[in-house]
Amino acid sequence: MGITVFALLAVLTFAIVYLIATYNDLVELKHDIDATRLDLDSLIAQRHEELPKLIDYCREKLQCDPVCDRIDQCMAAVFKAHQQGDVTILGEAETALRKALSEFHTTTNEFSDDLNDDERHSYLQNRVATLQIAIADRRERYNDLVGLNNMRIDRFPDIFVARRFDFKAMDGLHFQEEEMMQLEIKGLFV
Repeated sequence: MGITVFALLAVLTFAIVYLIATYNDLVELKHDIDATRLDLDSLIAQRHEELPKLIDYCREKLQCDPVCDRIDQCMAAVFKAHQQGDVTILGEAETALRKALSEFHTTTNEFSDDLNDDERHSYLQNRVATLQIAIADRRERYNDLVGLNNMRIDRFPDIFVARRFDFKAMDGLHFQEEEMMQLEIKGLFV
């Protein structure tokens, strides 16, 4: 009788410790996702401050209004999606912005002799390129964490803790497949 009670207590203790550890892991994962999303939001906000400077500068120097206007529209769509917090719409808006930036790069390359020696233009290009790379890195980290979260809340026995404490599946931030291009970020702004 003593060994049975001891074994039952050991199993019960193990189960409780496992459930607590699982809950804490899921909470930590949720906070990592939130922190990564805040980092991503911060980088997008920084880009929203820097990109208009580059666009206005090029608009002034090159008379490339249609492309610049398209970037302004895309930035407005990214900002709106960002405020709504909808990662699906944000992904679509980011895809459109990347396409507009590619078109902008093509347009500004036509005038590269006029801009290559311009320090302000070079600084703004490098700043935007650096932010684009950082955004891509944060998006990748965010998607990795979201994928891990979604796998954990569906995995046995974690699913019991996830359901009990209302952990939800999350959407990753994806670009549309048909519009995704292999963009060399440095190539966009060099």
